Amino acid sequence: METAHVARLGHVGLHVQDLEKQKTFYRDIIGLIVTDEDPERSMVFMSSRPDEEHHELLLCRGRNVGSEARLVQQISFRCDSLDDILG
Repeated sequence: METAHVARLGHVGLHVQDLEKQKTFYRDIIGLIVTDEDPERSMVFMSSRPDEEHHELLLCRGRNVGSEARLVQQISFRCDSLDDILG
């Protein structure tokens, strides 16, 4: 059986304690665009390429472990150049 070839990451979903704080961080610091929100389910969908991908990051309220728990080691977004990061 051949292994699948992954071209790029589809999306990552994170449970967070403070949804508004995380939305602000990923929008204002990382530069993602809010593409959709579901306030009733406490979900925010975000994308760096909203014309191509509805979301690459999903934030959901409801993290059920303490802040000391390490659940995510890394999330990487591809940038075209170093200048895009240094801005």
